[in-house]
Amino acid sequence: MSKAALYMFYQCLNVECNPGVLIAGSLAPGIVDTDMQLELRSSSEEKLPVREKFQQFHEQRQLASTEKVSQFIASILLETNDHDFSAKEWRFEG
Repeated sequence: MSKAALYMFYQCLNVECNPGVLIAGSLAPGIVDTDMQLELRSSSEEKLPVREKFQQFHEQRQLASTEKVSQFIASILLETNDHDFSAKEWRFEG
C-alpha cells in the first residue's frame, strides 16, 4: 500500500503544483538485492509465511543489484529534462 500511496502522491503533486515550483517524479526500482532482502530470506517460515517467495527471487536471479539500480536512478536524475522526468513512472527493467 505504501508504494501505491507514494505513486498517488506523485500524481497529485504533478496535478496540483506549478511545474516552475515543484517537479515530481516516480521511480520503481523493482526487486533489489538489499540487506532487507537478505533478512527476509533468513526469516523463519513461521515469522514470514511468504519467505519462500523471496528465496525464489534470489535463487532465480530476479533481484537487481544495488549498483545497477543506482546507475539507473542517477541517469534518470542527471539526463532527463523536467517535463520527461515528471511525465511517467520510471521502471527499472534490469
